[in-house]
Parts: sequence; C-alpha cells; structure tokens
Amino acid sequence: MGKEEQESSEESGSENPEEVAIALAKEEWGETSSSYRFVVENVEGNVYHIAVISNATTIAYMDVNIATGEIKES
Repeated sequence: MGKEEQESSEESGSENPEEVAIALAKEEWGETSSSYRFVVENVEGNVYHIAVISNATTIAYMDVNIATGEIKES
C-alpha cells in the first residue's frame, strides 16, 4: 500500500475489527458490560471468539461475526 493510500485509509476512520467485535459483544451483554472485561482470544475469518471476564475469571465466551453482526454465546 502506498503512502497516499495509507493516509486515505486512516482518514476514513476505519475501525479496528477487534474493537468492532468487542463493541458488539458489549452491546449484546447489556448495561452491565462496564463491569466486565472483553478479550479477543481467537479469530477465525470474520468470527472473533471473545472471553467475558469478571474478577479474573472467564464467565462466558461469545462468538462475534463482524461481517454479519451475528453473536452467539458459546
């Protein structure tokens, strides 16, 4: 990618796919999401496997497909 293309990409405000996946997981989790940590543990294509952590313990896993917006607890 040339320098001009890179600057154009940065200016367009493209979001980091991991940030998108975590934002979707937090939205799905609900109002109390600020009490938990959301960590991307694995990525398979467009599906981000996210651990939901409370008090240093993983309490749930969510699979977030950033292409479709589909979220499944796993």
